[in-house]
Amino acid sequence: MGTPGLALGQIKIAFCILGGDITTQIGYTSRPAEANMQTGSDRPAKNKIQIPYAQIEYTGTFKVPIVKAFAPPTGIIENLLRALKPHGFSIDGVEARSREKATDCAVELRRALPVTSFKVTPAKIVVTADNPDWSNREKLIETVKTGLHAVLGLEHSELESQLFVLAMHVQLQDKPRKEITAPLLSTTAYELLSGDSEFQGIVLTRIGVSVVIDASNVHANALFVRLVREHKPTTTIDQIADQLYADETHIFEVLGLDGEL
Repeated sequence: MGTPGLALGQIKIAFCILGGDITTQIGYTSRPAEANMQTGSDRPAKNKIQIPYAQIEYTGTFKVPIVKAFAPPTGIIENLLRALKPHGFSIDGVEARSREKATDCAVELRRALPVTSFKVTPAKIVVTADNPDWSNREKLIETVKTGLHAVLGLEHSELESQLFVLAMHVQLQDKPRKEITAPLLSTTAYELLSGDSEFQGIVLTRIGVSVVIDASNVHANALFVRLVREHKPTTTIDQIADQLYADETHIFEVLGLDGEL
């Protein structure tokens, strides 16, 4: 995240973005100036957006490392291939890495379309998917559930924790991005530095969840949004997906963004 001139500040409407108790909030601005403030009860007008790129990442950490499964890892490869073949995975997308250090061992399966990866190490399983489409959510959910079940069944493993990350570039169609984030900081934050405003963003952390709203360095007039939420080991993939959709929808509502999720 680019942090030009980090400045601590009160965040007003930003507190509406995530639910739960607040643990940390950081507001930053690059050469801040006066900004029109807005209360959490006021919602900005809808602004058209598109999402040129997004990625989701699921991480499930094992309660007990599955070290035996990597001596050798043929069982993991065979189980995953057998389970994920109906979902578009094949032997051509398999990569296995063996190292002297157990934590460096890994098996990874990739498919080209839609771009999805399953990476298994003795400590965890990581699933990433590029440009997920909510209209096809059931297919992706089923793919993740199938791969996770195949891995956990190897040694009757259990999960200790789950983490879900959404990262996306949100491109504004008809409004400068700094106008979208200007209301996120209080007038006190803008007084910390003088000069013309280039951009202002936030880092908001509540218990078990955090969000970063920054300027995208990849796409013109775009925001970079990164949402991280922890989940209990008993939370199902369906429940995680429902929570992600609720979080994403709420963030768009608070920021006044209108477009396909």
